[in-house]
Amino acid sequence: MRRRERTKRRARGERGATLVEGALAAPLLFLLIFSILEFGLVFRQYLTMSTASRNATRTASAAGNAGQADFKILQEVTRSTRAIHSDEIQFIVVFKASGPNASIEDDAVLKPCLTASVANVCNRYVPSDLLLPVSAFGNCSPSSTTKDRYWCPTTRNVAVSAPPDYVGVYLRTRYRAATSIFGKSYDLGEQTVYRLEAQTR
Repeated sequence: MRRRERTKRRARGERGATLVEGALAAPLLFLLIFSILEFGLVFRQYLTMSTASRNATRTASAAGNAGQADFKILQEVTRSTRAIHSDEIQFIVVFKASGPNASIEDDAVLKPCLTASVANVCNRYVPSDLLLPVSAFGNCSPSSTTKDRYWCPTTRNVAVSAPPDYVGVYLRTRYRAATSIFGKSYDLGEQTVYRLEAQTR
């Protein structure tokens, strides 16, 4: 009888220890699971942005100095960012880069483009501009109020002899965290720079 009681007490003690260990380990396990989930969602948004930036810059390169170049760029951004909520897109910048390694976040000439359009340097667009019709682009006359008038597409150099300008597309989004373990939101920026395709005519 005593042996049975001792065995029962030991079993109860082991169950209690297991519960305590489980209670201590559970928060760490959930933290790990939610961290992996959050990282996966952030990485998904970054990949979407990276793809959108590349596709839009490729469109810009092919459009060259066409009057509706920026309209085509914004349409490509819209197509390529379907996996991102539209309210998470903060702004898009189409800019004239000094070379293939120019960075809008580090270059003193380009950095003002993060807050506003700059004459002969960049056009900055906000999410509502993605809905503008094609007629809202391409008019760069002195009295024009079009959004692409600052770095007018028709002034972009595509001559073989010059050589052609470099064009960059920068995309900034705000990721809203699903779990808020590491914060409620994160700003993500991504850019791509290509040379405009040379045109012989």
